[in-house]
Amino acid sequence: GFSTESKERDVLAASINKTFFQGHMNYLYFRLIDTCLFEYKFESSVVYRLFQEGRELKIHLKTDEMIKLADNWNKRGYKTTESLNAYFDTKKRTTEIAALLGKLARKHLNDLDYEKIDKWVNEYNATPELVKYAFVVNDYRTQVKVIHVDEKLREWYAAGVKNLDEANVYEAERYSENKAKASRKRAKDNVWRTGKEAGITSDNSENKPVAEPEKATPVDDDDDPILGMFGGDDEDY
Repeated sequence: GFSTESKERDVLAASINKTFFQGHMNYLYFRLIDTCLFEYKFESSVVYRLFQEGRELKIHLKTDEMIKLADNWNKRGYKTTESLNAYFDTKKRTTEIAALLGKLARKHLNDLDYEKIDKWVNEYNATPELVKYAFVVNDYRTQVKVIHVDEKLREWYAAGVKNLDEANVYEAERYSENKAKASRKRAKDNVWRTGKEAGITSDNSENKPVAEPEKATPVDDDDDPILGMFGGDDEDY
């Protein structure tokens, strides 16, 4: 019943007040504890952990920051001790990715970089391995920037790539697609095209196989309708 609830709440509030505020807790924090318990339905241990986290982040004396943190936990569903593990997992990954990125990009990360990392972890669910790979696939650039890593991770996320293995497959497919495109373009730019590509639409020549560049043998203009179209071999093509 409510009396048990309010007793629990009093014990919790007293404990938080003593541990984190030396007994001088602002009334706004009492209200925050009530919000967490009765509106957000946090377990008592989670509310206590919220204040611990606030102290670690050095925001436990800033009411608006603490309210924001509680709201964030509520939105992400960190209401039980169990679900809190997810929070600490993302926190750990964020720390690891930040260290890795600083090392790879050889720079001190700024607030914008941290915002991106936050998105990679919380929205894209990226692992440090995935971030490292997103950096590596960009290394054809003279300088790989955080923005390039961000673009690659966004591209993977949009394509439904969830882990390193899937990213490898995706990149391999893109590589062969690009190679095929490049060779198609080369074939198109080449004088030796298929009849159809060369714009010859009369039935007889369309059905005739046209020499491939590799198998091409020099022939007389008169014998070959295709070569004839290109004005013979004395002109420069």
